[in-house]
Amino acid sequence: MKYDRLVNAFILGCLIAPSASAQVAKWAVLPKYENIKLLESGLYQIKQQGKVGLIDGSGNAVLPMEYDSIMPFSEGHAPVIKDGKFVAIVDYNGKIQDVTKGGYEIVPGMGGFSSGFMPVLKDGSYFYLNTTGDRLVGPFIDAYPFYEGKAVARSVSSEASGELQFDVINPSFDIIPISGVEPGDISFISSFNNGKAICIAKKKVYTIDGSSMMAVPLALDPSDVKKSAVEMLRKEVIPVPDGESGYVLGAKNGLFRFDRSMRLRRIELTGKDPEDFKLQSDKEPEYKTNLATIEDNGLYGLTFRGDVILPPQFDEVGMLCGNRAVVARDGEYGVVVIDTDNQLVFKLNNNEPIGFNHQFYNGNLTMVMPSYINCENARIIDRTNTCDIQIDTRKENKSIEGNSLSYDCRIAIPADASDALQTYEYKFALKYDGLLSADFPVRVPAWYIRDYDVKVAGTGLVPNTTDRILVDLDLNKGWSAGDDNGMYYRRVDVVGPDNMLLPVEKKTENRYSFQMGSVTGNNASFTVLVTEAGCPTVQYPFELIVDRANLGKIDVLKTDAPDPTLPSAPGPQQQLYGQTPQMTTGYAQSQMQGMVQQPMQVQPQNAAYAQSQNIPQAMPQNQMYSQPQQVMQPQQVAQPMQQPMPQTPAYAQPQQVAQPMMQSQQPAPVYTQPQVYAQPQPQSQSPVQAVPVSGGYYQSARPQTNAAQPVATQPAPVAQATYR
Repeated sequence: MKYDRLVNAFILGCLIAPSASAQVAKWAVLPKYENIKLLESGLYQIKQQGKVGLIDGSGNAVLPMEYDSIMPFSEGHAPVIKDGKFVAIVDYNGKIQDVTKGGYEIVPGMGGFSSGFMPVLKDGSYFYLNTTGDRLVGPFIDAYPFYEGKAVARSVSSEASGELQFDVINPSFDIIPISGVEPGDISFISSFNNGKAICIAKKKVYTIDGSSMMAVPLALDPSDVKKSAVEMLRKEVIPVPDGESGYVLGAKNGLFRFDRSMRLRRIELTGKDPEDFKLQSDKEPEYKTNLATIEDNGLYGLTFRGDVILPPQFDEVGMLCGNRAVVARDGEYGVVVIDTDNQLVFKLNNNEPIGFNHQFYNGNLTMVMPSYINCENARIIDRTNTCDIQIDTRKENKSIEGNSLSYDCRIAIPADASDALQTYEYKFALKYDGLLSADFPVRVPAWYIRDYDVKVAGTGLVPNTTDRILVDLDLNKGWSAGDDNGMYYRRVDVVGPDNMLLPVEKKTENRYSFQMGSVTGNNASFTVLVTEAGCPTVQYPFELIVDRANLGKIDVLKTDAPDPTLPSAPGPQQQLYGQTPQMTTGYAQSQMQGMVQQPMQVQPQNAAYAQSQNIPQAMPQNQMYSQPQQVMQPQQVAQPMQQPMPQTPAYAQPQQVAQPMMQSQQPAPVYTQPQVYAQPQPQSQSPVQAVPVSGGYYQSARPQTNAAQPVATQPAPVAQATYR
C-alpha cells in the first residue's frame, strides 16, 4: 500500500546578533507582563491576564494577545489554542495559518510537528496535517508522530475484510517493509526511539532495528529463544494508560512501558535488570549567548562577555538568548537587550589632567548616551564618593546623534596625591529608564600643585651666641594659585637636624620665624613643611652655609629646584570652600608623630610655643616669647623713626618685640617691620658682599634696585640670603 506523497521544506534558525563589545543595556520589552518567553527567531511570547500573544523586538504585536495558549514550538511552528480549540498554526516569524474551518483536534501528548507533520483528529479519525495547515494525509485508525524519520500508523488493510494493519511509513508516506515477520501477523508496533521499536506478531515480542528494519524475537535467554521467548498474555494487544507518563503493555514474563507518543522507554523482564531507553528531549533549546547571570543578596544581574553590564537589581533572570535576557522585577517580566553598537561615555574634566592646588578641584562631569535614552530622567551616581556632584548645575542636551547630561562637580584630592603626575580612577554609574548601569571607571591624570613658594627672608646669628641661627621665612603664592582670601587653613612646620621639630612663630599672615640651635659646624640643614588642610604636605629643604672665618656670614642653599618636566597647570580655582583645620597629613604627619615622641631641648624663650604645639619641655618656661599673639601690628611700627638707635636690634630681644610700647616710654626698636630685610637677588648678579653690623647681624652691601627699600636709615640687621 502507498499513501499520498507530500513534500515539505522549511528553514529553522536562531537569529543571534553578532558578538561585539557592548556597553549599553536597554529595554527591548518593558517589564509589564506576567511571563515572557524568548523564541529563537527574535519574537517574544507574552502572557497577560491569562491570555498569550506574540510581539516583535520593538514591542509590536505579531499575534494578538487573545489566545489561551501557544503550544511548544517544534520545527519552527506551534499550534495555537483559543477557547479550548485548535484554531491556528503560527511560525517563528509570526505568520499565522488559520485552521478554524478544518475542525481539527490536537491528539493528547502529540501536539508538535516532526518531519513536517503533526497527527490530528477529525471526526474520530487520525490524519497528518502539514505546517501550513492545507494538507491532510489519512484517515488512519491510529497515528503516532514521526520520530527518526519514521512514523507508525494503523489502518484498514482491506475494506472487504475489515482487518487492521500496522505500517511503518516515511515522510513521503511510503510504507517501509519489515523483514522477519509477516505484515498480516503484526498486531502492534511502537514508535521508534534510539533506533529501536517493539513489534508483536502472533503473541511474540520482537525488536525492530531502525536501520535494517529487521524484526528479532525477544527472549530471556538469547541462546535458547524458543524456550525463553517473551510472549503476550492474549492475542489482542491493547496498551493501557500508565499514569501521566504514557502507556504500559504487559506480557507473560515482562512489562513494556511507553511514553504518550508510544516511544519505548523501559523494558522490565522477569529475572533481568530493567533496561531504560533515553527519550528524545522535548525541552527548550539551549540558545547560544554571551550573557550570564550573577547574584548578590537575593538580587540578580547580568554579565556580557565576562564583564558586568547590569549589576544585581532584578528579582529574577530567566531565559538568555544571544544578547537578550528575560528579567523580572516586582512580579512583572520584561526583556533587556545589549546594544553592541553604542556605549555610555563618562568624561571627568573632559578627560584632561587635573591640577589640585587645594583640597578640592572644581571640574565638570559629563555623561554621553545614545539618543534613545531619556536624559531628562537619567541621573549620574558617584561610586567612589570623591566627586561632589552639584545637582543645581544640571544641564541636558538632546540630539539625533546622542544625548548628554552634565554637572559641575567638586573633586576631592586623592589621599596619595603628590606633585608628580599620576593617573587616578574615579567610578560613576548611570541610572536611566529604570535600569542601573555597571560602575564605569574614568581614569584621569592628576597632581598637586605647590600652592606656595617658600623663601628665606633673612638669617642671622642670635647675638652673643655662635651656635644659634635665627631664620625668617616668607610664604608667597604660587603662579597657579588664586586669591583665596585666607579661606584655606594651612600649617607650617620646620624640621631641623636630627629630625627635630623646631618651634615656629607666625609673624604675619605669610611670614614665619624660627631659631635653630647647636649649629657648631659650617653647615646646617632644615626642611619647611607646608600643609594645607586635607592636602599633601609639601617639603622645602634648605641648607645653611656658615662662613665662620668671615665673621659668621650665612648663605642659604635651596635644595629643591622645581621639576622642569612638571606639566602646565590649569587656571586657578575660583570657587572657595571653607576648610576645617586639621593636623599635617601625609609625610609630615608620619614624621611629626615620630619626632614628637623624641625628647626635645626647647629653649626657655620658646616654651610657650612648645606648649601650644604639645612638645615636651626640657626647661621651665619664662616670660620670653610668652605672648606671641601680641606681636606688634604693622600699623604700630609703620611710623618713620626720628633717629637711629644704637642699641641691639629687636630680633636679639624677642621679649621686647612681644610687648607693644609707646614712643613716650622708650625708643621703639629700629627694625620691627618685615621690609627691613634686603630682598634676595638673582644669581646672575655680582656676589654678595657681607659687612658687619652691630649685634652680630649681617646684610648684603649690594644696592637694592628691584626690591622694596627698608624704612630705617641704618643698615638692616640681617645677612642676605643667597640662592644657588
